Amino acid sequence: MRILRLLVLGALAVARPATAQTPAVGAPSGAAEPSRLAIVVADGRVYVYPSRPPLEGEGWIITRDGRSLTASPLVGAQGPAEFATIVGPDLAFLETIADAEGAFAVWRRLRAGGTAAGLAQVLSPRAALALGALLVDSTAVAGATYRYEASLVRLARPDSVRRRAAALVRVVPTVLAAPAVPRARVTDGRVALTWEAPAFTASADDPIVAYVVERADSTGAFVRITQRPVMRLADRSTGFTDETADAGRWHRYRIRAADLLGRLSAPSPEVGIRAPGTRGPLPPIGVGAEAADGRIRVVWTFPPEPQARRYVVERSVGGDSSYARITRSPIPYDTPEFVDTLVRGREIYAYRVRVLDDAGRIGPPSNPATTRGVDTRAPAVPAALAVVQTAGHTARLSWRAVPDRDVRGYEVSRREPADTAFARLTGTPLRALAYADSGYDGARLEPGRTYTWRVVAVDSSGNVSAPAEVALRIPDDEAPEPARSLLVRNQLGRWVELSWTASPSQDVARYVIERSSPGAAVVAVATLPRDADLAWRDTTAVRGRTTRWSVIAVDSAGNRATPLADTLTFRDLAKPPAPRRVTAVRAAGTTTVRWERVVSRDLRGYVVYRAERTDGLRTRLTAQPVTTLEFIDRAGTATSRYVIRAVDASGNESDESPVAVTVERRP
Repeated sequence: MRILRLLVLGALAVARPATAQTPAVGAPSGAAEPSRLAIVVADGRVYVYPSRPPLEGEGWIITRDGRSLTASPLVGAQGPAEFATIVGPDLAFLETIADAEGAFAVWRRLRAGGTAAGLAQVLSPRAALALGALLVDSTAVAGATYRYEASLVRLARPDSVRRRAAALVRVVPTVLAAPAVPRARVTDGRVALTWEAPAFTASADDPIVAYVVERADSTGAFVRITQRPVMRLADRSTGFTDETADAGRWHRYRIRAADLLGRLSAPSPEVGIRAPGTRGPLPPIGVGAEAADGRIRVVWTFPPEPQARRYVVERSVGGDSSYARITRSPIPYDTPEFVDTLVRGREIYAYRVRVLDDAGRIGPPSNPATTRGVDTRAPAVPAALAVVQTAGHTARLSWRAVPDRDVRGYEVSRREPADTAFARLTGTPLRALAYADSGYDGARLEPGRTYTWRVVAVDSSGNVSAPAEVALRIPDDEAPEPARSLLVRNQLGRWVELSWTASPSQDVARYVIERSSPGAAVVAVATLPRDADLAWRDTTAVRGRTTRWSVIAVDSAGNRATPLADTLTFRDLAKPPAPRRVTAVRAAGTTTVRWERVVSRDLRGYVVYRAERTDGLRTRLTAQPVTTLEFIDRAGTATSRYVIRAVDASGNESDESPVAVTVERRP
């Protein structure tokens, strides 16, 4: 019998009817977001499971010690063909979970999320990969400790995190502890087993998510009798009812724990019990279920045995293999029907009927009748919605609970004046009756803006109430962010040009430009509106003076940002003419270089360069410009060449003079 490999349990954190069992998950019941990742370490790899598969338009970003392990967000298969390729032989099994046929129908059903997607993620590793709910880190170093983090983002806005979970993990194989000894008893003509599990922590050292049950007779070998693993429960003892025990025979039972990768622990201590010797009447041959809005009607044929007197109805929810009795008292023989009013839309329900005789003995179950619940009634509008401003430009919303009994939670959305639609702020419906809005990913709300919030109630069938809305203006009491990347340039010595990048604050109204020099007062020289070109020419700057220019962003309320400043010494950039008629005469080991005077009103002097070839590297010989028209080089050779450059008061050097070749003077 094939062992189904379990992957992640956080995906099962969905609302269930009051009579349904709650699997162990990575967050407390009703929590908006899990605090830990589900992680398993095996064979040197780290298997990272986000809490649920991403919905349409979402994706998971997985990081290790702050470095992303995903080139792009995990989104899963983007079409039925890709989905079918990834899930491979598990497609037939996934069809039973999704209650659909064919890769296209299964892909669409699981992409919609909910219980079906959670079960698929848990029971099929291929499905988890195809749904974007599994990442395998094969680069982890054995023995190392890492911090993994998963962030659920909207693909249209990757900087907006809708859900975040993290875990600190040491890369060492996890040893599965054997379960405690189970308890066995006879109830309703069947053998019922229950056992306790430690409190669920959702940490990497607590990977057990399910169990398998093994059975043997008094002397034989143990064999597995649970085709599908029994899910570990967070809110009660885990249990299993053996429907196939041989009447009157002694059986031994033991339990094995299964982790997220499907590995099994050592067996628990065994427990023995004798199965009931007799059972009640045979069940009805035909059982049917018909769904209506908010209810399901179950009907069946009269049972074939004359000793039948009453009926009990059992129900399974969401494809769970365990059934629970939902009839408070047995149904009379002549009323072969039952109406289930604890129904949630889009959930899969399976019903079976058992028959009791006069002695109260209960018979085996009928074949199940399966249908999907229908619920189209929207919950009431949240009442008394209010908002108050809190510290740090944040807001707190509060409202009263709606009276509907199947409310799953509340969704909060926000809109700014320029938005065309509300942006949803909550990843999963909130169970709380309040919400603190600190802006996108904790970036705070913008001062000076009016925000509108919308709150709707969502029931377990996905029905959404009409919205309640409330608005609040955040007062503008803080300065905008400074402008960025100021550049002050000398434009050919004719003017000074300033350019900058806009302040990221949305309420900037204008930019003020100020100028100052040592010993002089600060002067405002220009004011530009926010939509003007972010550049300005200063044609009144004084050449040769070191000047400081500042750009200050000012918002609509008059708040001034921190000045963005740069300093420049304004000078002329025009080059002087190049020297002419350069000669180099060598005599008695010394070379005398001469040249013709350059005519320039701000000439500072000349710079002498030497080279060994006409096109060779120039070596500067004068640290400071010389004011004479002659230079004596005592280190030159007979093959040295010389060029001269004129330098003005602004430090501008002219082009090179013609190259002078050394001429040897004979005595």
